[in-house]
Amino acid sequence: MYGNYKLLSNEELKENALIAQYNRFSEDWRHFSSLTWKIPSIALAISTGIVSLTKLVNDPLYSIFILIIGAIVLFSLGFVSIKFRFFHNARSQFLKELEDQLGIKKFPIETKETIEYLKDNEIPQRFLNFRAGRVLPLFIFLVGVFFIILAGINFFILFSTWNIISTWNIIMDLLYC
Repeated sequence: MYGNYKLLSNEELKENALIAQYNRFSEDWRHFSSLTWKIPSIALAISTGIVSLTKLVNDPLYSIFILIIGAIVLFSLGFVSIKFRFFHNARSQFLKELEDQLGIKKFPIETKETIEYLKDNEIPQRFLNFRAGRVLPLFIFLVGVFFIILAGINFFILFSTWNIISTWNIIMDLLYC
């Protein structure tokens, strides 16, 4: 004893350090999980703003430009989401290793582990049918289809209001300026 403090053994220090690491990485895991789920909301808000902006702009050429910029931003959000998921998975693996070292019950993180946990605890089958891992690629695909459709509509408006030769000249002027 040193004053009111007890000196800890090396084993107690190691266990305290593991617990501190576990707490830190648990917070990181929650943070990346939160960010991963916020990105679709942000993407929806951006796409809504882009559609509204293209309706306000009367020039179809500017509308196409706005759609292209919006598509770039949304695909960038898709890649950011993949990066967040990568870090989320790294934190998950690290937490599993810490749970092994601490000798505590493992929290199911991956889909297979969660399914086994739910089956072991007799959770109804309807919860086992949803697979969250398929949502992100579907989201990116739907965003791409959405912008292709909007760009097609704007190209149709562009080509139907002007004659094709003047439109072609404007596009070539934009490409070579």
